[in-house]
This record gives sequence, structure tokens and C-alpha cells, in this order.
Amino acid sequence: MAGGLVEARRINQLHLGRSLGAQTWAISSKIAEVDEFLRADLKRHVVFREIHPEVCFWALAGGHPMVHRKKTGAGEYERLQVLRHHLPEIDDLMSDVRSTTLRKDVQPDDVIDAAVGFVTAEARSGRISTLTGSPSHDDSGFPLEMLYLHPDTD
Repeated sequence: MAGGLVEARRINQLHLGRSLGAQTWAISSKIAEVDEFLRADLKRHVVFREIHPEVCFWALAGGHPMVHRKKTGAGEYERLQVLRHHLPEIDDLMSDVRSTTLRKDVQPDDVIDAAVGFVTAEARSGRISTLTGSPSHDDSGFPLEMLYLHPDTD
């Protein structure tokens, strides 16, 4: 994998003018699987949308970024504090995950990321917005966007 990462970084630098993170490289095969799935039926892009957990937490926290890294105790705590307002059952879920799964199989921060994705997708209250950039679509016409939820502040 290390050799592949070095080559991927070189190619990314050549084409985009920036390096490629190890985490991005580690999930690149999964990204390719999703891309292949979506391209098999171009109508799927209407059903499948993208979020980034940190963007979602930023929005749910009133436009304030999380202070602590998500893999730390303080980072987990602050993210759970945000989620409790929108998903009161999050503590029960986390307790269940911790008691029924092995840490090597399921990391708490991954559950928290999935939970904020659920809160965003379900949008019990508030409105969905998107972060978009330029270009706004890829070469197949798929939108390049990240969804996030503006919660109701009433």
C-alpha cells in the first residue's frame, strides 16, 4: 500500500497541484465502488447524496466547528453533545455499540459520523442546504455537493 500511496500522491500532485492524504487513499477503493454504482444508473444521483460529518457538525452547532479531534475523548464528547439535541437516543445507541461490538470492528467515531449523517438525511426539523464549489458537477453530470442541515432555532 505504501508504494501505491506514493504513486497516488505523485499523480494527484501532477494533476491537482496538491498531495493526497493517507486516509483518502485508504478509502479510495470504496469511493470507486460507490462511483461505479452511481454511474451504472445516472438517475441514482437523485437518491444518493453526500455529506461530510464535520460539515454537518459545524451546521448543527450553529456554524461553529468542533474544537477537538473526533478520535479523542473530548472530541467524542462535544459531538455527542451536539447530537443529543437532534437524536436523544444517541447515548443508548453508543452504549449498545460498545457492549455488542469489538473496537477493532466498529470505532465509536464512525458510529458518531453515521449518526450525524442520519440526522442530516432524516431532517426532522430544519432545512437541508448544500456546499457547492466550482465545478458544480463532475464530467458525468453528477452534482459535486455536500449536504448539511440548518436546524430550526425556534
